[in-house]
Amino acid sequence: MLPASTQDGISTPFGDALFTSTSAVCVTGLVIHDTATYWSGLGQFIIILLIQIGGLGVVTVAGAFAILSGRKIGLMQRSTMQEAIAAPKVGGIVRLTEFVLKTALTVELLGAALLFPVFYEEFGLVKGVWYALFHSISAFCNAGFDLMGIKAPFSSLTDYAGQPVVSIVIALLIVIGGIEMNMRDVALLGVFAAIAVFGYYVMGKVDHFLDGVRPESEERERATFLHIVTSCVNAIPAVSDALQNMRHLHPHVHCNLSVGREQEVITSFDRGDADVAIISANSQLKSETPSQWKCVTLPPRSFSIDFGMVEVKAVEKNPQRQKVLWKSGDSRSLVLRFIHCLCGQRP
Repeated sequence: MLPASTQDGISTPFGDALFTSTSAVCVTGLVIHDTATYWSGLGQFIIILLIQIGGLGVVTVAGAFAILSGRKIGLMQRSTMQEAIAAPKVGGIVRLTEFVLKTALTVELLGAALLFPVFYEEFGLVKGVWYALFHSISAFCNAGFDLMGIKAPFSSLTDYAGQPVVSIVIALLIVIGGIEMNMRDVALLGVFAAIAVFGYYVMGKVDHFLDGVRPESEERERATFLHIVTSCVNAIPAVSDALQNMRHLHPHVHCNLSVGREQEVITSFDRGDADVAIISANSQLKSETPSQWKCVTLPPRSFSIDFGMVEVKAVEKNPQRQKVLWKSGDSRSLVLRFIHCLCGQRP
């Protein structure tokens, strides 16, 4: 309920705060406010702390504090801890609790380390570390909370559908956190991992086969030609830089870049004339085409045409926040790589 726990600095209604905290402790994953856009860094930290307590168990966490403080744990407390972690006997319960805590933290840190390179490339160092830790803990505790609402509210991990690292690491964390790690479960996890890797290999082969049976001319055109529309003059040099950065993967790429008013840009995108549309992040216009988007800040830059005889630059002198849209069903590597190169740039 603290104002500091929300992005807008306003107090959260008691019912909303109670619902969110209950969902976090009970690792349910139900939310009534988007975690990334409604809650501040403090609010997100409180949520992930509640998830960690709920995932490990209140009794286990309380036992951990008792162990760290050096307090003596009596027989009644040991019996309660035995029931909490389903231990076969009371003897050695303290050592077993320590093992559970160390294993959980090790797995979560390992998961965060595997997720970090992906999030660092997209969000930078600080956010990359925080997003990796948050999603690793959330996945290991089977909580279902995420911070991807910054791309589209309540979008969860849909933007990483074609990203094997995020998909596989999150899936493994969910499985490891959802089972009791005895030898039988370790063997089961090994079988699951083998099936997952084999399935990923088979799907790659099937996708490669389907690519081969498409009409060659259609595939060549779709793989090398990119249609872009924008209402921002500053997007022109940024698009050129993005195309240069992806030349090593798409050496024969060609681009048709059109500039117009925002309404014309959206209309062209909805008609299917453009693969990517770039409009102001503050625009009230909505596309009728199911689409995904990311935001990028474009600094004012001039560029030359007609062999340097004409210099073109925007009247606006300040950096402009732009929204980059592409169709939800478009999974072509050319489009996805262009989005990555354009939005990965830092002004």
